[in-house]
Formats: sequence, structure tokens, C-alpha cells
Amino acid sequence: METRGIKTATRFHGFTFVEVMVVVALIGILAAITGPKWSNFISRSLARGAVNDLRGALLTARSDALTRKRFSGIVLDFSGHRFLRFVDSSGVSGTTRNCRFDNGERILQDWQELPSRLLFHQQASSMSPEPPLRSCDNQAGGTVGTAQSGSYAIVFRPDGSSCATLAVKMGARGNPNDTFRLAVFPATGMVTVEN
Repeated sequence: METRGIKTATRFHGFTFVEVMVVVALIGILAAITGPKWSNFISRSLARGAVNDLRGALLTARSDALTRKRFSGIVLDFSGHRFLRFVDSSGVSGTTRNCRFDNGERILQDWQELPSRLLFHQQASSMSPEPPLRSCDNQAGGTVGTAQSGSYAIVFRPDGSSCATLAVKMGARGNPNDTFRLAVFPATGMVTVEN
């Protein structure tokens, strides 16, 4: 038997306008609730990354001092949100250096920028601030820095100890109670980070 001309009903499944609007409203509510938390998470992640960059630069300078038996350090330019690595070659004799960044020092790593959302709440060092510095727009490996804004130098001796102590409290803009503390201890050259 043939069944010609009989059409079977096809049913289409989909969403109604009301169902779509309920889903959109729920997404909007979730976004409003999680938006500020997400922003804080991003700010904290950027701050943590910058702290790790600074710690890495300090550890690299200490390692360079130990392995190459020279005075190696970094300059932190807090107002410019940047740092550079250098070799301290100026001083009284072959075993004594001035533990500062002077014009003409050899730069191992040119200025590395830190996020502008990073805030420096406090900074302290047993050395007085450096004379001002500015970038010379040269490549690392023998370039010269010259003066512009206040900064601090931390120089490591060939035995790994530091010429000065450093304590920096920093955090992300908009999160004043969420801070990190970076410290350098002179006797050992140990670099620590605390939340």
C-alpha cells in the first residue's frame, strides 16, 4: 500500500523570545556581580607580575655578581616605573666600588618598563637616592645613562652580598590594602617577596 499525499507534521524546536530575554538578563546580572572582582584579579595579576620581574632582575644581578666576580646591580626608577641592570665599575680600587649608578657605567639590560597601574606606596634604602636618570635610547651592552629623575641602586658584591638594604611596598592601583613587599638584605643579598 502506498501512502501518497499524506504529509507528516514536522515539529521545530527553538527558544521563545521570553526564554532568550531571561538568559540575557541572567548573563547581565552575573557580569555585574563578577565585573569588579575580575578587574581586581587582573590588577593583582599585573602587580604580581611586576613584582616577579623586579625580583628576577635583582636575582639576575646577584647571580651575575657571583659568577663573574664583579659588582653588578639594578637601578629602580620609581617615578618612571622602570628599572635597568648595570655593572658598577667606578670606585676607589679594584675591590671597592661606590655602589651607585654613575654616568658611563656599563648597562647590561636597558630600561624595562613596569605597568603604570603599579603603585609604589613606600620605598626605603640604606643608601640615599641616586642622582636622576634618563634613557639614552641605546641598546643594552655598553650604553650610557644620564640624569633625569630620582631612583635607587642596589648593587651586589662579588660574594653575593648587597651594598645596601632595600624595602619596597607596592600594589595595584585601586587596591590600596592588597600590597606586596619586596626586600633585599645586605649581609646575604637575599631577595624576598611577601604578600
